Amino acid sequence: ITPSGASPAPTAFTWAVAFESACREALVQLSVMDEVPGDAILSLDQVVARGGRRAAAHLHEARRLAARCRALAVLDVTHLYDPKSHLLAVGYHVDDHRLDPCSYDLLASEARLASFILVAQGLVPQEHWFSLGRQLTRSGGEPTLLSWSGSMFEYLMPMLVMPSYARTLLDGTCRAAVARQIAYGRELGLPWGISESGYAKTDASQSYQYRAFGVPGLSFQRGLGDDRVVAPYATALALMFDEGSFIGKGIYDIDVVRRAVARPTPPSTS
Repeated sequence: ITPSGASPAPTAFTWAVAFESACREALVQLSVMDEVPGDAILSLDQVVARGGRRAAAHLHEARRLAARCRALAVLDVTHLYDPKSHLLAVGYHVDDHRLDPCSYDLLASEARLASFILVAQGLVPQEHWFSLGRQLTRSGGEPTLLSWSGSMFEYLMPMLVMPSYARTLLDGTCRAAVARQIAYGRELGLPWGISESGYAKTDASQSYQYRAFGVPGLSFQRGLGDDRVVAPYATALALMFDEGSFIGKGIYDIDVVRRAVARPTPPSTS
């Protein structure tokens, strides 16, 4: 308890807030386990029995949901997998009953997340993982995997789920890609984090368009310097690899965004 007019010690205040939060959470859990009218008076044995029944029901529901998730996670990809190239097709044309002729063939791609999960589940052989392309460039002096469009999404999105190991090609590639994005933003005098995104162009039905944007030097695709679209989600993804790049940048980035929004928007072409 702090005397009136005195400031609480930071440590004591923090523990007090944590204790209050824990108490509120306990009350929520109790209300879930046993819904008893406020005016009811039950013996301890009755409370324990009622709570036990409700806890058992919740455990049963949790197991049911877990089993459903496991069932949904098992995918039949035999119609997408080519045993000769050990690659997955981009898709299947249902109307024509044929595979798309293109394949996901790069390790530096968002599709590697699906590859990782399928190999881990034993649904495709390990040869698939080692058949993914590993063409290299150098970025900031570091060997870096090339992606198709040089976007943050291709490099970093899978790392939200996949493990990352220091001093490996993938970990070094992700860090080099973030460093290149930051450097490219500085070159342009813009916030960094260029990736696939919706952007200010509409079609005949006034629907905003979506496509990949990236950084030159990291991709096979050419002409990336012609369009610059910064996607905030892509900038946030970099926190997994370079959280120091965000320190002290908040106000600057907000000012840049405000100036950009204030500019007149060019008429869209359909």
